[in-house]
Amino acid sequence: MQQSDLDGITRSGAQARAKGASYFDNPHLTSDAPFDERWMMVVDAWSTGWLKEDAGRDPQMQALARVRSW
Repeated sequence: MQQSDLDGITRSGAQARAKGASYFDNPHLTSDAPFDERWMMVVDAWSTGWLKEDAGRDPQMQALARVRSW
């Protein structure tokens, strides 16, 4: 997967947050893609965009962003 693809997915996560989507509305979590490193990169890219857009909005999500693994 190319970085430009991941950048686009990150932007889509940020756009989803700006429109009011929940962190758990990540469409890649329920995709039919194989559970592998590529899938995790896509899920993480979307989540990263969502969290960056959310920065400063919700104290609970800020705390979640600081957790290394959950």
